Amino acid sequence: MQRKPGQGSEKRIGLGPALVTLVWLTTMAVFWIRPYGYNPSALIRFGSQNSYYKPGLIPSRAVILENKGYDGQYYYYASRDLLAQKKNIPAFRQQRIGLPLIAWLLGLGKPWPTIIAMIIINLVVASLSTFVAACILHGRGISNWWALLIGINTGTILNVYFSLTSSLMVFFLVAGWWAYERDMSCRTLICWSLAILTRETAVGVVGPVVLWELTRGRWKKAGVIALTAVPFGIWQIYLWQQLNDLAMIKSGGLLTLPGVGLFQYLKSLPTGPLSKSILLAWSNIAIAVLALWSMATGIVKAMRIWSLEPLILTLWGILLLCAKFNPLWVESITGLGRIAAPIYLFMVLSCHDRVDLNSKLLIVVSITLGMTLSFALMGFPVPGFFYV
Repeated sequence: MQRKPGQGSEKRIGLGPALVTLVWLTTMAVFWIRPYGYNPSALIRFGSQNSYYKPGLIPSRAVILENKGYDGQYYYYASRDLLAQKKNIPAFRQQRIGLPLIAWLLGLGKPWPTIIAMIIINLVVASLSTFVAACILHGRGISNWWALLIGINTGTILNVYFSLTSSLMVFFLVAGWWAYERDMSCRTLICWSLAILTRETAVGVVGPVVLWELTRGRWKKAGVIALTAVPFGIWQIYLWQQLNDLAMIKSGGLLTLPGVGLFQYLKSLPTGPLSKSILLAWSNIAIAVLALWSMATGIVKAMRIWSLEPLILTLWGILLLCAKFNPLWVESITGLGRIAAPIYLFMVLSCHDRVDLNSKLLIVVSITLGMTLSFALMGFPVPGFFYV
């Protein structure tokens, strides 16, 4: 699966994986909303039992679940109050302003178009991320099809299913990486600033890049990249003044010491005859294995070729092992899926001159996990719901 650099058009090379990603995710989304009469608002996951439930902000005929819903509803509420003047949601969710802002702009500030925009954004940016990663790989002489992992993985699947923010963050990260490799400082600055504003965990990619540049004595470049945190810092100060809360501090709620969350989860795992509930509970172990495998892969690659991408892959493997594993299957897999989003990106970007057998296996297993999750979500119990 090797390809010589410069062979064929870079843009045409990236279209194949991008189109496969778009078709897969769109098809899955259609199946996921089927139980709700194909109403797309079901993907926003409004919950009538959520303490932040705002029926007055939700358009008519939108699907309301008879439970607490999920995080997509917060980002919709944020789009109705971009400057947090009405204090609709907690500060640590309001800080992730990238998706609400872009959805609000594309939806012209209107409720239903904003809902549709949120869904389309997650479908399109996953495809665009795959496209950009394919172009990067092609430039390195590697088959573009390995970039398919960027579009089909547990993180991307969950972002579409729950209308979350990580896919948009990954797009800004990989677009910024493309610019970074070409010394396009202005484009890098813009993309990574937007990535951090979309989801604060992007600091886990941008921060190591700054440190890498400092260790290489490229002080000016490090300083420019460090400026990506300035818009986020200003936004944090504004939210502190507006909501009287330090948003960033509460963002680490899913993390603990390395391995502690996994150990506690293993102790709580049910045993007994094979059943659906036991299979679901044990399925989260796959994420832990993925984290360990990624960390080991990053270390081995860094020893072979001392470069930035394997080091970031190692870091994100460690971060994933710091996650709290929730005994509730859906809470655990969604939380871990969001945290894991950048790890898939660097499984691909850490391939410099070739894709070794270990990396091939890691990527194929990760894509398979994403596809398996896609089908598993079709069989997930449909809660009671009504139309607002």
